[in-house]
Amino acid sequence: MKDRKTFLFSALCCFVYFSSYMTRHNYRAAVAEIVWSLGVTKAMASMAVTGSFLTYGIGQIFNGFIGDRIKPKTMIFLGLCATTLCNVVMSKLSSVYIMTAVWCINGFAQSMLWPPLTRIMSENLSADRYRKTVTAVITASSLATISIYFIVPLCITLSGWRAVFLLSAAFGLTAGIIWLISIDRLTESNKEPGEKEKEKTATPVVSFKSLIFGSGLIYVIIILMAHGILRDG
Repeated sequence: MKDRKTFLFSALCCFVYFSSYMTRHNYRAAVAEIVWSLGVTKAMASMAVTGSFLTYGIGQIFNGFIGDRIKPKTMIFLGLCATTLCNVVMSKLSSVYIMTAVWCINGFAQSMLWPPLTRIMSENLSADRYRKTVTAVITASSLATISIYFIVPLCITLSGWRAVFLLSAAFGLTAGIIWLISIDRLTESNKEPGEKEKEKTATPVVSFKSLIFGSGLIYVIIILMAHGILRDG
């Protein structure tokens, strides 16, 4: 992959994951205002956080299986569309129970992003560039977390907590459109001739199912999910 195309591809992956965090962690940052605005308890409002954590973890496993059969481009686009829709719907709701259900769906939609993102990066980048891009993507998620805690208070001050979800939806929609339009061009003729064939012969392909159950990773996931429930709920 040429240097410019590699840079743009890496930047796109960073923006997608940045948008993922903007559309996933915004509720937690706005929960205090939601509690005050809707007149509900913090425990009731926090059900959405715990529920989305559960569906995110379950979705990681389910979408890992599906991801072996669906193109990363398609899965990521569908995930961005779904999370955008969830955020738009959240901005219109006033029932904490319906909000919890929608946010659980959002958690599942979010789980459609990371596995195919790592897959498409590994398929289109050299080993060295892959490591650098993964580091950049993780950095982008940290920047998104920081941005959320600046943007959310500003939105609440200017327009209320509902604007938080609309702005987040704008990030998700923008990322989805850019992804759909540009990903094919950025992954076209991605590696030097012979490089991909060399990597294929050197590295066996392992299915997600084999990775999860064969390595015992499923038990780690269950423990992490239990920890999240205790922490958030």
